[in-house]
Amino acid sequence: MNKLLVFTLAVVLTGSMAWGAAMDEGTKELGVAGTVDFDTAADTYVALGVSYGEFLMDGVLVGGLAAFEDDDIVTRWTVGGFAEYNVLNDSQVIPYVRGFLSYSGTEVDL
Repeated sequence: MNKLLVFTLAVVLTGSMAWGAAMDEGTKELGVAGTVDFDTAADTYVALGVSYGEFLMDGVLVGGLAAFEDDDIVTRWTVGGFAEYNVLNDSQVIPYVRGFLSYSGTEVDL
């Protein structure tokens, strides 16, 4: 029961924040994502990603990104940029197209 309540609350809060998002020229966006798994075949897995962008005009977002992953065997890093076009309409659902170009490096420790 508690898991269902937490899930429902997360969906409601996330949805309300997404619907209220401003996509006007000059608006800045910061994205942070990550994962930690302490029980993998390669010991501990850690992943962290950060992105930052600015709407250059209404509905058009351009920015940069960086990411890092490590599982004690494979280490990977990524840097790059992205562009996003949001189809602005009167609906609460905003379709978008996003593309990115990145450069990655990998190191394997056997």
